[in-house]
Amino acid sequence: MAERRRKRVLVIGPVPADEEFVSGIQLSFASMLEGLLREPSLEVLVHDLSIAREGRSSLRQSIDEARIFASLVGRITTPWSRFDAVLFNTSAGGLLRSGGIVRSACKARGIPLMIRVFGGDLDLLADEANERTRQTFERSTLLADRVLLQTHSLCERFKSSDDCRRVRWWPTTRNAARFEGARADQARRFLYFGPIRPEKGILEAIDASRRLPVDASLTLMGPTHGDFTLDGVDLGDRCHVIVGDLGDTASADAMLSAASDAMDGIDVLVNNAGLTRDNLAMRLKDEDWQDVIDVNLTATFRLSRA
Repeated sequence: MAERRRKRVLVIGPVPADEEFVSGIQLSFASMLEGLLREPSLEVLVHDLSIAREGRSSLRQSIDEARIFASLVGRITTPWSRFDAVLFNTSAGGLLRSGGIVRSACKARGIPLMIRVFGGDLDLLADEANERTRQTFERSTLLADRVLLQTHSLCERFKSSDDCRRVRWWPTTRNAARFEGARADQARRFLYFGPIRPEKGILEAIDASRRLPVDASLTLMGPTHGDFTLDGVDLGDRCHVIVGDLGDTASADAMLSAASDAMDGIDVLVNNAGLTRDNLAMRLKDEDWQDVIDVNLTATFRLSRA
C-alpha cells in the first residue's frame, strides 16, 4: 500500500533568536510551530520574518523587511514550488502592511491561506489606516481562507457578512483549565494594568477568573475605550475592575490603593499599559509626547515600584 503523502505547509512568522529580546509574538509563534513540527501528517517549511533591530536605523529595518517579503513572494509564486497551504503569523500592524501582498501571492498560485493575528489593537490600527491600506485590508486580506483573531470582540468586528466562517477565534493565551492543580505557595492576587477593551481580551479574562482557585483573585485596572462599559457584565466573586486614567498620577495611585484593598494585597502585577502617538519629531505635539511619557514610562515605573 502506497504511503500517504504528507501535506506541505509553508509557515510564515518571527522565529525567536537567542541573542535578541524575545517578544510575546515570537513566543506564541514558537509554541505553535513546535506543535506543527510534531504532526506526522505535515511537512512544515518555515519562512522567518524576524528582523535584527538592535543598532539598526528604522530605514535599515524597513529595507530588511522589504527584502524578506520579496523573498517570501518569490518562494510562494515560483512555478516549481508546491505548497498545500500557507500559514501567515503576524502582528496587527504587520497584517495591515503586508497581508495584501501575501494574500495576492497565494491567490496567484491557488494556495489556501490561513492568517493568525497577534494583538488586540487590530480594530484601532484599521480605523487609523489611510484609505488605500484600509481598502486592501477589507477587500483582499480579510478574504483569506481563514483569519484567526485572538478575541471574540475582534471576530465580531471583522467577520464577513457573506461568509462568517472565514474569521475564527484563536486565543493566544494558555488554557486556564490545565492549571487547576496549582500549588498553594503560588501567587494568588493578580493585578492587570492596561486598557479595558474587549478587543484586548478583557471579557475572556473575566470568564477565566471564574476558574481560579477559591482563594485567588484578579483585578483589571485601566481606562476604557470609546463607548465600552462593563455595565451588565457578571464579574463573579474573584474579579474586580477599576477604571481610571493611568496618565494621571493621583488617579493611578488611587486605583492602585483600591486594587490592593479589593484583594487584600498584590502578588503579581501584569504591566500591559502603552500608547502611541507616532509622528516625526518636528510634528509631534508637546501634549502627545507627554501622554506617551506619562503612561508608558511614569505610570509603569510608579506602579512597578509600589
